[in-house]
Amino acid sequence: MKNIFILLFLFNFSSLSAQSVDQQLKDIRKEQQLMGMSALAVCHDTVVYHGSFGISDYARNIPATDSTMYRIASISKTVTATTLMILYDMGLFKLDDDISAILGYSVRNPNYPSVIITPRMLLSHTSSIQDCSGYSNFITDSYNNNPPPPLSGLLTDTGSYYSADMWQNKKPGTYFMYSNLNFGIIGTMVEKLSCERFDVFCKKYIFELLGITGSFRIQDIPDINNVAVLYRANDGIWQAQADNFKGVMPPARDLESYLIGSNALIFAPQSGLRISATDLSKFMMMQINGGIYKGVRILKESTVAMMHKAQWNYNGSNGDSFFGLFRSWGLGFQLIKNNANGDIITPYFEMYGHIGDAYGLISDMFFDVKNNFGIIFITNGSAAEFNCGHSSAFYETEEDVFNTLFENVIQPYIYSSVTNYLGSEYKVNFHSKNNSDHINLRFYLPKEGLVSCKIINILGEEVYVFEKYFRSYGRISIPIEKKGLPEGIYFCVIRSQDNIKTLKFNIEK
Repeated sequence: MKNIFILLFLFNFSSLSAQSVDQQLKDIRKEQQLMGMSALAVCHDTVVYHGSFGISDYARNIPATDSTMYRIASISKTVTATTLMILYDMGLFKLDDDISAILGYSVRNPNYPSVIITPRMLLSHTSSIQDCSGYSNFITDSYNNNPPPPLSGLLTDTGSYYSADMWQNKKPGTYFMYSNLNFGIIGTMVEKLSCERFDVFCKKYIFELLGITGSFRIQDIPDINNVAVLYRANDGIWQAQADNFKGVMPPARDLESYLIGSNALIFAPQSGLRISATDLSKFMMMQINGGIYKGVRILKESTVAMMHKAQWNYNGSNGDSFFGLFRSWGLGFQLIKNNANGDIITPYFEMYGHIGDAYGLISDMFFDVKNNFGIIFITNGSAAEFNCGHSSAFYETEEDVFNTLFENVIQPYIYSSVTNYLGSEYKVNFHSKNNSDHINLRFYLPKEGLVSCKIINILGEEVYVFEKYFRSYGRISIPIEKKGLPEGIYFCVIRSQDNIKTLKFNIEK
């Protein structure tokens, strides 16, 4: 027989003060030697915490604020995936179509010439395309040449940028290899399908509708002074790596000769979105809510659910897990499955989202649809190398921020959503002997009526339900079976007419 200890107390769900969370994040910034940072938490369609600390522009001593915009690196891919799925909702393509038919030229892995490459494969990084030796030169010329080279020059075997190492010797659709090029192709497909420039499409169908001032085009940013410079440190000296505009808006690229649908990589759909944490949270809440934000629908609910559904799961040999961090992937979104020493943000909660890592910046956007919460973290550089995490494949910095936001901000909100509110007319006690098979729930019932008792685990799942109409009132006792309740944290919610009482308890050995 288990020796079960029941710890029971009335639970206060109010979060720590914002000042306390601020201090913890400031301590993390100091310990991890970060230049600047923004951290944000969302619960139930509301930003419940947002803090920004440190420096956005070192040379000009501009502080990081809640208005600071960062080039968020690969989190950009979630927006790019969304643009493609908007066109999917319009019926302009199917996920298992041949991308050759969309692009207008043949794209085939020469090792598997009869196997088509599909939008589903691009979105889930299973296309067998990888960032090859020719990709670097192609990106450089795409950014600098006017007009830019066509994407066909990289993807077709007669192209001047083509290199055979672009293709893995893996059958398309069977092997995961994270690739930036996949999303350069997706951006170009968005242009081909919509007949609009990629940056313009994003602005028209996502950013303006959600009230977001971010953009894949720097000239769309209202105030260039809000853009954070990205840094790395060399021998203790900060060195700007990207977006060092010094308060001067760069001249706009001449796009008069650009052929829409030829090469959307000029807008960096794989990594080039500049956005604040505040505005990114609007996009995140849209995803949490099944494609809608504040009454504005961006995607069908069924489409969002499909984006969050696993297209690839790691089995030990069917992909590159990136040191255990990548274990499952949907359509443009990483799926967090809580594998030991791997993809763990907070135990017990499966999440969706994406990381970013470029030019010294690291960024994270992850959310839980079921429990309606999300986390955003962005830093524009560190004076030290980012250390591996203690319990996951994330960096130590990321772990520290995740833990601070979850334990001090999100967790209290999750628990409060379970309880709704605490009634004042109940007096409740648990009584249990170690050798008993039951927990005796004793409480004061102020008047005759129907009483329901629900036991809810930390995941928000109902694991025990009792309901009975009491014709008498006063002191009442309800036996609850321990059988089937593993060790862990539970909540007991007692309801009678307009009265609600909630208790938290632990079952331990």
